[in-house]
Amino acid sequence: MKICLVRPPSIVNPVSYIASLTPPIGLAYIAAALREAGHVVDIVDGIGERPLQSVPIAHNLVLRGMTFDEIVARIPRDAGLIGVSGMFSSEWNHIRTLVNKIAEALPDVPLAAGGEHFTAAPDVSMAQCPGLDMCVLGEGEETIVELAAALEKGSDLKLVKGLALRDGSGYMRTGSRPRIRAVDTIPRPAWDLIPLQAYWENSLSYGVNRGKSMPMLASRGCPYSCTFCSNPAMWTTRWIARDPKEVLDEIEDYKKRWDIDNVDFYDLTAIVKRDWILEFAKGLVARKLNITWQLPSGTRSEAIDGEVSKWLYASGCRNMNYAPESGSEDSLKRMKKHVSLDKLTESLRAAVKEGLNVKINIILGMPDDTHWDTLKTMAFLVRMSWNGAHDVSVGVFSPTLAPRSTSAWCSRRRSPTPTTTSTSWPTWTSPRPCPTPTSCPPARCSSTISSASRCSTARTTCSARPASCAPCATSRPAGTSPAARWLWRG
Repeated sequence: MKICLVRPPSIVNPVSYIASLTPPIGLAYIAAALREAGHVVDIVDGIGERPLQSVPIAHNLVLRGMTFDEIVARIPRDAGLIGVSGMFSSEWNHIRTLVNKIAEALPDVPLAAGGEHFTAAPDVSMAQCPGLDMCVLGEGEETIVELAAALEKGSDLKLVKGLALRDGSGYMRTGSRPRIRAVDTIPRPAWDLIPLQAYWENSLSYGVNRGKSMPMLASRGCPYSCTFCSNPAMWTTRWIARDPKEVLDEIEDYKKRWDIDNVDFYDLTAIVKRDWILEFAKGLVARKLNITWQLPSGTRSEAIDGEVSKWLYASGCRNMNYAPESGSEDSLKRMKKHVSLDKLTESLRAAVKEGLNVKINIILGMPDDTHWDTLKTMAFLVRMSWNGAHDVSVGVFSPTLAPRSTSAWCSRRRSPTPTTTSTSWPTWTSPRPCPTPTSCPPARCSSTISSASRCSTARTTCSARPASCAPCATSRPAGTSPAARWLWRG
């Protein structure tokens, strides 16, 4: 069967230095699995094929990459299956438009979609895209291969685990698919289907630009359940690492084929086990590949001490992101972050001492955060700077941008809810009834503003709210800006 995989263009702010303009490693893995199963695969990379093309959209944002019409024209008319990827819910508006255009142009070709967004919101995705036939939920290699085989044989798609399918006027799930345990048996990404040269020529990579960079995964998943992250829904809480030798073999292969300068690890949490990272670093030193590598996604600090830091630097690691997300212990507990700020500080000192460039990732404006939590975070950043941190990345939590599968998003559902139309950017409506009134016990509310601001259902029409909680009855005007929403919460 001929299968076409589509990577949509990306929404970016022209003046921002942060954008997801990176080679699509997820689609490259999916393509490799399909090709190993005997299918003919083509990838339409909406960014890589037009990396410098920008189309203005709304709110000072641009669509970077191919236009929708260019993408539709690139899809082979004899394809037996089309797959569209979608990671960020913040880009759903334009992904939805693209999916509907593909369905309109090729109505007889089965159309599937996968990635974090579609895993989190198959109901919304299928409701707003009448031509979308199915969503691949979670880890996709095994599911897409079985889906293609079922379509080729005319089998019942309900027997394929890991799908969301249309069922009358709604949709149904075919059952969850277990995670792939034998990760070393997964075929390496089909990079020959991606215009890598376009990314290298335009310095488009993940993290610091260190020359010709190659995306890689040394592990899959994360053992933690942070409330702001889609990992538990997408990957479960199982962290599975590849054999260090397999990772080293892949790096060496890329060095021989493309003479790469650097490796960007896209792992959710690359360093979990101390023994694993030491074996990897020592193996990289022994192979003398003369490359650098970095961890731009953020990693845990527990396994990184003086000895580990020494081997990290010796093996070529130059940039590393720690992700405490907050300097407030109360906020960290609500995030379920499970991090010791004192131990992280010790780890940071050791890393900086060995010459590593360390960046700190922070999220401001999490649900239930107070101004005091924010001040504690600011003080923590000063402390990190004093201890040698080189950089900080600050993200502002937004109910619009948070993945629907996160518990933080579920918490914000009790606050004013975003609505989206096909022709506009998300707007905001007035509060709606609390979906889980029992989660707002009267003990959490009081007649004071400070207590009410900490109530997870504050300023909504929660049936469990005590009559004495006057501040909760205050409704925020529709259409308030994100910045004003954050200030209004305090």
